[in-house]
Amino acid sequence: RGDRGDLVVWAQQLLRAHGAPVGVDGEYDADTLRAVRAFQATNELRPSGSIDDRTWRALLARAPEEIDWSRRRDPSFARDARVLDALGVELARTPGRP
Repeated sequence: RGDRGDLVVWAQQLLRAHGAPVGVDGEYDADTLRAVRAFQATNELRPSGSIDDRTWRALLARAPEEIDWSRRRDPSFARDARVLDALGVELARTPGRP
């Protein structure tokens, strides 16, 4: 709990692919913890709430739910991107997005 980043996003997408009602925001919050524990219990894994190797293998039985990130973007992102661009900071690009 408290972790954040790409692996958390991936776990959340996989949890959603398995039917868990969890948001995909990259933060391992209380909702994500509950979803992981429920997934583990349903799949006869120890419901620790920690995503260990056995949990990853079970999650990877399905493809992650696709997320349309263009609909989730905060409008301030465009302004922030212009500022970063002006400073010469290159943003990471997602395949299929400019």
